[in-house]
Amino acid sequence: MPTGPIHRRTWQTSAVTTIKTSSAEAFLVVDLPEAPDALGTLRCAKKILQDGAKNLARVTTYSAAAYGLKISGASGGINAEGDQVAEAVAGAVAELSAQPSLPRLHLSAGKGLSPTDVASLAGLHPLDNEAALTSGLLGALDSLCALLESTGSTSPITIGLERQLGGPGSCSSDAIQAACSDRDVTIAVGALAELIEEPTDILILGSKPSLVDHQLAASLNTRAVLASGPLALTTKALATLTTAGCVIVPDFLSLGGPLLGFAAERDGQPVDLNAIRATTAAAVSSALPHPGGCFLGAARAAEEFMATWVTSMPFGRPLP
Repeated sequence: MPTGPIHRRTWQTSAVTTIKTSSAEAFLVVDLPEAPDALGTLRCAKKILQDGAKNLARVTTYSAAAYGLKISGASGGINAEGDQVAEAVAGAVAELSAQPSLPRLHLSAGKGLSPTDVASLAGLHPLDNEAALTSGLLGALDSLCALLESTGSTSPITIGLERQLGGPGSCSSDAIQAACSDRDVTIAVGALAELIEEPTDILILGSKPSLVDHQLAASLNTRAVLASGPLALTTKALATLTTAGCVIVPDFLSLGGPLLGFAAERDGQPVDLNAIRATTAAAVSSALPHPGGCFLGAARAAEEFMATWVTSMPFGRPLP
């Protein structure tokens, strides 16, 4: 690892700041450098693309804004493999930890990294709080089920859960099943290809970014989609489903639980999972009636909040 002076390179476009480290091929994207805190993930692989990192940061930025929180999304990548990983990670983390011009960083370990690797960047609370994540997802589901039931849903509502379970950022299918026990609702857990064979009222999906493109979207036979992971729908998929009358609850609403938990802890308050569920349900209910669809309604509400405190808005909504 170099022992001499560190020379950082910084690019700023619109509101977005990108830091590139000199001791390793690594970068960090921060959406809103004016924010007091920036939350997100740091990943390590042979090639982490900046465009993908920007999209992940944007989900967190919009999620925070949708819930009235002055928090920026952040996402970073370390490009290394094999014997180069340990040195690259140590160098990149050291530089980012010493960066004076950024908001306070609170980064979780993503692909290729352990919590120990990012300990100096973990800050107050990372985004891998599964209990808070599940509570937020349940709140979104509460509002969505209420909408479908009030408009004459079929009985029972079939919920297809397509999600990589286990590890940081997972959601609990058991918790979802338990929460639906007092409704006329069943849970179907399986691969997405299996879940689209029969009509469903709700599909919960999010195992990877760009999981559903416009072609797959056209074959979905569902009344609603609820995101359990970031960036599951492409822009064209969102347009295809919205045109078909499908209700889309955006990821930045359904995945807001950990952000709400972070905000409570930052303010010295206990993390109240019931409050997270209720807050998420209220946010989704507020966005559902928007004439342009739930996604557009939530996005505009988030943008209106950001406009009250940032001098430069990030360009582009959180879609791959």
